[in-house]
Amino acid sequence: MSLPSLAELSDSLRVVAIPLKQKFRGITTREVVLFEGPYGWGEFSPFVEYGVEESSRWLAAGIESAFVGWPAPKRDSIEINATIPDGTPEEAVAALNFFQGCRTAKIKVAGAHSSLDTTRLIEIERALGDSGKIRIDANGSWSVDEALKQISAFYEVLGNTLEYVEQPCATVREISQVHEKLSVPVPLAIDEGIRKEGYTRDLSDIADVAILKVAPMGGVKNALHIAKELDMPIVVSSALETSIGMRAGLALAAALPNLFGACGLGTVDLLGGDVISHSLVAEDGAISLRDVAPSLELLDRWAAPSDRIEWWQHRLTTTFEFLESR
Repeated sequence: MSLPSLAELSDSLRVVAIPLKQKFRGITTREVVLFEGPYGWGEFSPFVEYGVEESSRWLAAGIESAFVGWPAPKRDSIEINATIPDGTPEEAVAALNFFQGCRTAKIKVAGAHSSLDTTRLIEIERALGDSGKIRIDANGSWSVDEALKQISAFYEVLGNTLEYVEQPCATVREISQVHEKLSVPVPLAIDEGIRKEGYTRDLSDIADVAILKVAPMGGVKNALHIAKELDMPIVVSSALETSIGMRAGLALAAALPNLFGACGLGTVDLLGGDVISHSLVAEDGAISLRDVAPSLELLDRWAAPSDRIEWWQHRLTTTFEFLESR
């Protein structure tokens, strides 16, 4: 991919800080860099703890959105799952209510409120009703033995409502062991194993579904290449972006030939604000493709403090220099 100059990125650069409705990934505010190119707007929003190499993929994705564009879509509407953060059962149901019309919920487990996980799952199942589906995301928190025990226990409660368990263990090797030893018919999905360990081959002997995210994969076109190499059902998920970043995730979901069910592209609903007037959020459980551009009024409303703008400008510069040197 041909890169624009750093000056071209900086000319339109805006940094926003948007509060979250509930704590997610340990943060209460989402900071995001936005910039404009000939194809529209791009987003650069790696989480603050990420190093320059990992952040460079997020920058490549933002540059693709603004300066390259995406492949033609195969579908014009994407079904969305609700994303439920760790929390109390009451907070879980409140979070579900953010996602209008969604019939599938992905629930974070094995967190600070792990003792309440079963109660949360029961409450969400009740709220979704008979046709609902539940996905569980452990974010690699369990050992192999813990995963086998927990998945069996959750299946005992949910039965076939449990659609899959995402990233039960930290490594691909551990997930493979769970896949081999699991005694209940629960599919496994792999996320960090692809992004963090660089697995881009057929993983069907290890897991049943692959989770792809545009920004950590370096853009839509690179994610499509990885999906082709994996040759298995794909769910596209987000990384807590604004509607600008979310539009790239929708572009990937729209272009995939092997899309599996609802996608985790509804997390704009977790933000307490957005940079566009009509956010990309689920309506009747789906999001329709459309072009998006930030509102000047909203960019001003959510503008980050000056010290954070300076911090992000420096981060963009160092990340761009790393990307340029590769």
